[in-house]
Amino acid sequence: MKIDCKIKTDVIRHTHFSHNRIQGKGQRSCERCGNHRGFNRKYKLNLCRRCFVEKADAIGFKSLH
Repeated sequence: MKIDCKIKTDVIRHTHFSHNRIQGKGQRSCERCGNHRGFNRKYKLNLCRRCFVEKADAIGFKSLH
């Protein structure tokens, strides 16, 4: 039985990377400094922990300590 390789490679080409890849740690970064580590997405802040500490008062968060 002979298999047509051209058809098989065309199908593979169309299915490979056929959906958006907007997931994972590498896709999210701090809006202020661009850092990927220590990233905080809670309340849709999109800030790393260092920038959050610096700008917490300006954003409207108050320290309870």
